[in-house]
Amino acid sequence: MQKLDEQILNIIRNAGPSTPMEIASRINGTDSLIVGAVLADAASQKKIKKSKRRIGGGLRYYYFPDQFGTLQKKISSSLTTHEKEVLQILMKENLLGEFEISNQIKLILPNLEDLIRAFNIEHGGTTYRCWSAPTMDEKLAFETAMEKITGRVGSVEPEVAKVETAEKKIQEVKKEEPAAKIEKPKEEEKPEAKIQEKSKPASKVAKKSKTSDSRQIKLSKEDTTQKETEEEMRDRIRKEILREIEGDFGDIVLRWLETQDIDVRSENSVPDENTYELDVKVPTPLGRQTYMVKILDFPKKPASQNDVAAIGTEAVTRRVPAMVISSTGFAKTAIK
Repeated sequence: MQKLDEQILNIIRNAGPSTPMEIASRINGTDSLIVGAVLADAASQKKIKKSKRRIGGGLRYYYFPDQFGTLQKKISSSLTTHEKEVLQILMKENLLGEFEISNQIKLILPNLEDLIRAFNIEHGGTTYRCWSAPTMDEKLAFETAMEKITGRVGSVEPEVAKVETAEKKIQEVKKEEPAAKIEKPKEEEKPEAKIQEKSKPASKVAKKSKTSDSRQIKLSKEDTTQKETEEEMRDRIRKEILREIEGDFGDIVLRWLETQDIDVRSENSVPDENTYELDVKVPTPLGRQTYMVKILDFPKKPASQNDVAAIGTEAVTRRVPAMVISSTGFAKTAIK
């Protein structure tokens, strides 16, 4: 009997680039998680490669190196409207850097890296991610990216020079201070008086620091409140962006299902591009039970009563319990 790893690799060889779920559906009684583990091991041994792109529930394609052209055709045929627009922008500009694009485009480009070139550039201790059209010369892309970064960030050399001169001044001051102390006579009373006068303000500063403790606490509380508000705002914006990008919400759902010890058995094709369907095994007191999971990734509107009712009817027809997950929430009528 053929070994499981050999069987999995043969499926990829014959069927072309495939996801763990697609392969598991071709092998009776095999869990997609086991297939995923075998594929990950084969990729680590460089027998096969995995795509940068994630599809559906966040799964990658696995393929042999000589199937890269087939992978590109497969990805090109499944691009969303947003992804096509971003790809057109890159082909027109030839090169884009993360320092000059919006957060939405910055999230889409990594999912297109099987079709385009991606590379990192270090400048001033900071690493920048850049993307170029596949037709652009690699050396020219690097030089163009460096020119853009230098034009925006500036040269690093003047900053280094400033640091060096500042350090020299500090060293000079440190060298001068002991000499000044030696020149002062120890027996004179005036220097002692000056020292005493200087020590008095120090005590005042200490008192001021004690009285200002309450103010500092208030300021620190205000700062933390402001930081929390900014973090909440960034999180809200990120969620809004993720809702507009096909695949990312499915990835989040898949990870959540794994944390709940729910086994994903298969992914079913659905005509609606904003809907995904999974068959899962949910742990119950009576053992693992099969559920139908509908993932609704609508761009703006929440799931309506009709959406939920249609899924409920389908679940009754198929005689399986259903679970509905929506990226934009549910309308009040749907909850009732």
